[in-house]
Amino acid sequence: MKFIYAFLIIISFSQSSAQNFFPAKTGDQFQEEYFEEWYNNFGGGWEEYAYPIIVISDSLVFNNKTYYKYNDKYFSYDSLQQQLLIYINGSSYVAVDFNLPTNSTKVLYYLGFPKVWRSYGISIKNILGTNRLFYKMYADTTYEQGPSFVTNSWTLEFSDGIGLSFSYNQKTQRTISFTDDYIYRHTVLLAKIDTTQINTINKNISLVDSVRDRKINEFGYILGVNIESPLHALVSELFVETNIFRNGNLVSTQYFDIDKTTLLAYIDIHPEELEAGDTIKFKCVLQDTSIFNNFRTCPETGYYMFKVTSNISSTMESENIIIDEFNLFQNYPNPFNPITKINYSIPRTSFVILKVYNFLGKEITTLVLEEKTIGNYEIEFDGSNLASGIYFYKMQTEGFTETKKFILIK
Repeated sequence: MKFIYAFLIIISFSQSSAQNFFPAKTGDQFQEEYFEEWYNNFGGGWEEYAYPIIVISDSLVFNNKTYYKYNDKYFSYDSLQQQLLIYINGSSYVAVDFNLPTNSTKVLYYLGFPKVWRSYGISIKNILGTNRLFYKMYADTTYEQGPSFVTNSWTLEFSDGIGLSFSYNQKTQRTISFTDDYIYRHTVLLAKIDTTQINTINKNISLVDSVRDRKINEFGYILGVNIESPLHALVSELFVETNIFRNGNLVSTQYFDIDKTTLLAYIDIHPEELEAGDTIKFKCVLQDTSIFNNFRTCPETGYYMFKVTSNISSTMESENIIIDEFNLFQNYPNPFNPITKINYSIPRTSFVILKVYNFLGKEITTLVLEEKTIGNYEIEFDGSNLASGIYFYKMQTEGFTETKKFILIK
């Protein structure tokens, strides 16, 4: 079956009718979302997405009109008649007529052969956050093929300022109890025509958490990002560039992939590679395969920077420093997979309870249940037997209770 590509429309805004939207020259390009699907009522089926880049590959002049080539067909737009024309074997035919009243029909040649199309007229529809003119046409054919009835249907939709999308559906009913459907659809996603751009998948990237100094034993750690984009399928590169500086000199550069599904990167810098006082400079990089080749970094220029500090906390650097309050510190790393460490401090001999709970408040395990003397303590928690998710750890002692959240990601 021969696929028919939707073609690009670039127009001026109008509240009455379509304007001259056709591309300006050979070489202009746009990108489509191509979707193909088959399924039946017995549960069988499959689907496929692709994002081809379509280029106006050629043009010709006929009767003083320029026709532009799309997928072996030549189209031109008549701005006076509000019609899209198609060139076929030395003749010109009307491919789409934007003057048709709602529910009226006309023989048109958009498919490359004559077909009766029905107009659904012009309406207003919110597309990409903007109210736009929306025009829709429909055609179908039903015929008998052996023991089956086959219905072919075509839908053509025009969106002001966006373009044309085209879909085809074939329904085959072999018996009363068996029906299968085959569908393919082409929708314009973005376009670059001279200096006019319709970039509906412009991407931005940002960090989930703030940048902070880290102790040596807090490496590796999980870094989360946000991507503002409705089409992650077009992302080609997504990574973190990490640079280690010591005494002002670059020691090493490492790259860590950001998972396209979870948008998390495991920064697997081993503690033995670091020294207290090192500087870490890093940035997140995003590249896509759209016709615009969107390239974004986070931050937009330069690098984020933080220091590597000693594992020894300020309350443990000297035996002469007095611990004068209870403290439950944030675990590290966080998020973790599957092991993390929890630190707490005790200003006097006390009975300490430290437990882990799931998101619903159900107790998972007890980490500490004993009397502790004054000091700083660290305990390891292993989440190997738990599912990914949000958990809590809670410390209770004489006159002190505190709860903190941590995240397990596998």
